[in-house]
Amino acid sequence: METLDFPNMMVGRLEGRYPEMLTFACSATSVLEIGTFGGYSALAMAPGLVPGGRLVTCGHPPVQAAFARPHLPPTPFAH
Repeated sequence: METLDFPNMMVGRLEGRYPEMLTFACSATSVLEIGTFGGYSALAMAPGLVPGGRLVTCGHPPVQAAFARPHLPPTPFAH
């Protein structure tokens, strides 16, 4: 993370609970996250989706997407 620009942009646990609550409260079936940093916010929102819901996240520049990508496969939300 220290190699990325603006490492202070990383979402923490408290910030992650808020978008999870919003996706749950809205009974969201799909989420498009534009601007992933480390993948944590996407992983935070995923449990709030309805069963079978879909979350798509994209990041730019490519170095940030490459940083986030390895954090997703070991989770139950990687599909």
